[in-house]
Amino acid sequence: MASQKHKEPVVTHSCANCRHYGVSQKIACCKRYPPVPVYDYSSGNVMAHYPVVEQDDKCSEWAPVLAS
Repeated sequence: MASQKHKEPVVTHSCANCRHYGVSQKIACCKRYPPVPVYDYSSGNVMAHYPVVEQDDKCSEWAPVLAS
């Protein structure tokens, strides 16, 4: 009888399981870098926002969630 090898679970590298993924004001965003200034032409104000992402988005900056 051949011994069976333990298979590691497949980890999908997507925003939903990335350490940089976060939710700000009920909007999914990437917090890898500081917020980006955005000029609001209607009010003339400058605001700072993190890039908006979807849970299944992917990028080359993915990192596993740290164990707490």
